[in-house]
Amino acid sequence: MPISEQSRSGTGDEADEIALDPAIAPGIVEAPSRERRGRIVAVVLNPFLNDTRVLKQARSLRTAGYEVHVVAVWKPGLAVEDEVDGLPVHRVRLSSAAVLGMPRVWLTRRSDRLRRLLERRSAAWCEIPSSSPPSGRTDPGASPGSSASSGSSGSSGSSGSSDATDATSRGPRIRGLWRVRRLLNAPRSIARRGVRSLLRRLLAPEALYPARQIGMSLDLAGRVLALEPDIVHCHDLNTVVAGHLVRRVRGCPVVYDSHELWLERNIAGRSRFWDRLQWGLVERRLIGRCAAVSTVAEGIARHLERRYGLATVELIRNVQPFTPPAPTSHLLADDLGIDRERRIALYAGGILRHRGIEQLIRAATLASDRTAWVVMGYATEPAYLDDLKRLAEREGVLGSRVYFRDAVPPDAVNEYAASSDLAVVPTEAICLSYEFEASNKIFHSVMARVPVAMSDHIEKRLVNERHGIGVLFDETDPAEIARVVEGFLDDGPAYAAAVENCGRAAEVLNWEHEERTLLAMFARVTSEGKAVPAR
Repeated sequence: MPISEQSRSGTGDEADEIALDPAIAPGIVEAPSRERRGRIVAVVLNPFLNDTRVLKQARSLRTAGYEVHVVAVWKPGLAVEDEVDGLPVHRVRLSSAAVLGMPRVWLTRRSDRLRRLLERRSAAWCEIPSSSPPSGRTDPGASPGSSASSGSSGSSGSSGSSDATDATSRGPRIRGLWRVRRLLNAPRSIARRGVRSLLRRLLAPEALYPARQIGMSLDLAGRVLALEPDIVHCHDLNTVVAGHLVRRVRGCPVVYDSHELWLERNIAGRSRFWDRLQWGLVERRLIGRCAAVSTVAEGIARHLERRYGLATVELIRNVQPFTPPAPTSHLLADDLGIDRERRIALYAGGILRHRGIEQLIRAATLASDRTAWVVMGYATEPAYLDDLKRLAEREGVLGSRVYFRDAVPPDAVNEYAASSDLAVVPTEAICLSYEFEASNKIFHSVMARVPVAMSDHIEKRLVNERHGIGVLFDETDPAEIARVVEGFLDDGPAYAAAVENCGRAAEVLNWEHEERTLLAMFARVTSEGKAVPAR
């Protein structure tokens, strides 16, 4: 890769000086405070497996002296009580039918009665045996992960584990008696299946999809409440209802982190009318009651301030921790069998619809053979990845100009990105949230000191105007993508200047810089006390 070798070599010494500069990476040299400052419970509506933003924030808060727990969603094969990077993770089994109990919860005004209603949801987060779902409950007052006492077989809180007792402890068995029991239980079993089927049919319509998610807040709130938080940290709007239910019981403040512009996000073809109607009511009613609000992009922050009359929405970008420049290498070229003399334009990120990958493949057909286009990432829909490969094959560029590579571990992304010449971010502007988005891939590339060619959207344009890290294109036009990428790679002085600008931008666009805002926000919330008056 001639460009990489000519423009990004000889930066190791400067990188060492940057890494030791406390103005650039304060977390590296400043000893963090270990003072105990309260318990924060972060709430996410995902299994908490790859949520790097939440993990970075939790690490920073823990280092600052807070006790941090994460309440997430349980999926088959995952532990209910887990630990991720030293953080306790409590996963909750969610019920789609929980929305049926939401009216009663909203109409309950007494905090003690609301507490009892939420604690009844403890059945949704009790320990799950490896072989079958749990049939009992856990004690809401017990420590996380502990199961209910089984002191007497007739107790309402007894665990279903008594069913697994050896048959010999039950006395002599009559051969064939199970058939009689099964016959007697058949009407009840059929009725249960019928009710479940009816509920699924009633709750399945698209109009009720947001309501089902809102109803799941009861399960989340029950688990959060059992952890007795001092602050509830809600990540995205789909957890804010749970946070405010806990606030009504405990009087603890709620901090809301909006990972995207929720009402204008990509909802994969579902009805935007019903989504805005229901989530809009939640956001309009609850965002002003949060002790603090933060988000990932400047455009989203200003939009929320104007829309809801908020004094301040804190900007905490989803950037990477500061790292010195990775050494120049041919890692991608050697992995994929690409000639080292060719330039590599890399798309690194989730292989998802509306990320502009189809246009990138078509652009490759219009570019020269000197450039190899690499798509590297994880596909949540394997069928979609197969469609992309078939498209590249039909266009005659699969394995010659377009190459696919599986995702690499997070700590290896910078090394792989540094072995490319240009990052390509062709996200489509299918919703306002994408217009305001500053993609994580941009910040990964900046930290790898690799220039970026990206969609001409509001936030991306703003980042490029301030830092000069690359070029912009119209992501809907493959011919323009090819022309801009090739022209930029051919323009030696412009490319070299962008590489240098990436090095400067890395000194500002790093997590050590952003965490100052995070910690200041939580220090302010903590100093204002636990009680937050309802508005």
